[in-house]
Amino acid sequence: MLFPTFDYLVFLVPILVAFWALGHRPVARVLLLLGASYFFYMAGPKTDPPPTPWYFAGLLVFSTALDYFVGHQIHRRTPLLHHSDPAVAARAKRGRNLLLLLSLVGNLGLLGYFKYVDFFVDTFADLADALGVPFVAPHIETILPVGISFYTFQSLSYSIDVWRERLTPEPSFRKFALFVTFFPQLVAGPIVRANELLPQLHRRPRLNPLAMEEGCSRSARAWSRRSCSATGSRSSSPIASSTPRAPSARSS
Repeated sequence: MLFPTFDYLVFLVPILVAFWALGHRPVARVLLLLGASYFFYMAGPKTDPPPTPWYFAGLLVFSTALDYFVGHQIHRRTPLLHHSDPAVAARAKRGRNLLLLLSLVGNLGLLGYFKYVDFFVDTFADLADALGVPFVAPHIETILPVGISFYTFQSLSYSIDVWRERLTPEPSFRKFALFVTFFPQLVAGPIVRANELLPQLHRRPRLNPLAMEEGCSRSARAWSRRSCSATGSRSSSPIASSTPRAPSARSS
């Protein structure tokens, strides 16, 4: 489901209508956007073979739960950094650093696996062959989840900001999950800092004619540019003008 398509318009309009209809119900509003974001993410990529692998959503849930837990645990130890007992302060500092390391390893480890496992396996096989060592490279079929770089670094930036004491952890898991998965920037960015998006999720939406006019104008210009760019690419590329083949979703 690409942005400059009729499918996306059919998806977006009911979500906008329901969002404004739930203006007085913040919990339902967040759940609506959260469900729409997961639907958009799983319905969007055209994988080969279809359907979209279940672990696409599983990785999103993992990153969300990991950094929600890490952020709260780091914050819980922050007051102890200024404890009068140096041993207590040292333990708190060590614990915070280990928790941040857990987030780094968990997030970057998965990102590295899906992006580079084939490269490292092939490189090791070539090296073994050059040294005359018999080695049969395992056949690993991985499909890189769409947008994994964006949501990995967005979720990771939350834990880093809490570790740096620049951010107070979000108490609501629902709102934090929406911060990680919000569909307008989930698969194509940009990466949004928690202190920019999370406060907006706590405010009740209000109609602002000037903001709506500006938003519609920006959306129309972006839609027009992307449509023209896609049309130009198809017309100028001999490969794109042939029968399209379903991509393997190896882009982020």
